[in-house]
Amino acid sequence: VSKKVGGSIVRNRVKRLIRECFRLNSDRLKSGFDLIYIARTTSKDRSYVDIENSLLDLLGKANLFVK
Repeated sequence: VSKKVGGSIVRNRVKRLIRECFRLNSDRLKSGFDLIYIARTTSKDRSYVDIENSLLDLLGKANLFVK
């Protein structure tokens, strides 16, 4: 999360939300991939549900879910 997102408190909150989304959904993902998440500046105002929906949508588009 870059400094453009906000101060350290905001950046750490966004990082925690992204980590938690990944942790709760990691069992549904294919293994063997390295994933890099880049948080946009609009993510600082988003709730956990918004970030989780965005993350799941991206992973679905990348076809990374186990069938």
